Amino acid sequence: MAETVNGTGCLAELHGTAYRLWPRHRASVPRVRQELVAVLNACEYGQLAYTAALLATELVTDAVVHGRAAPGREVGVRYVLGPGVARVEVSDGGGAMPIRQTGVDPEADGGRGLLLVEALADAWGVEARAQGIGKTVWFELANC
Repeated sequence: MAETVNGTGCLAELHGTAYRLWPRHRASVPRVRQELVAVLNACEYGQLAYTAALLATELVTDAVVHGRAAPGREVGVRYVLGPGVARVEVSDGGGAMPIRQTGVDPEADGGRGLLLVEALADAWGVEARAQGIGKTVWFELANC
């Protein structure tokens, strides 16, 4: 089991991995973003901080808005910092897999989240959760 972020310090103290459950509410989105930027800066991954924050914002927003999980379910966010790579995973209890939109109306307010992830991440994907409930959408950024 991964350890929880304590709000300060680098993940090296947490063996490179941190995990936190967040309420499935829009207010969690900026909190995740703020925490991720702080962790990446503290761990000398600062050059990735704002791209990672943008992509995490998209994934957490998708989980909150489109996750269709049962009431009371939370959104899980995991940070994994390894040699040369930062990985962010966002899990929710909704069963529907995300769909990357194509041909998004330029006037539309949404529909570009996974397009941004695909364009900016070095790798990304979606997997059914091992526990059998929901899914995990993840991305990786190289720390070069």
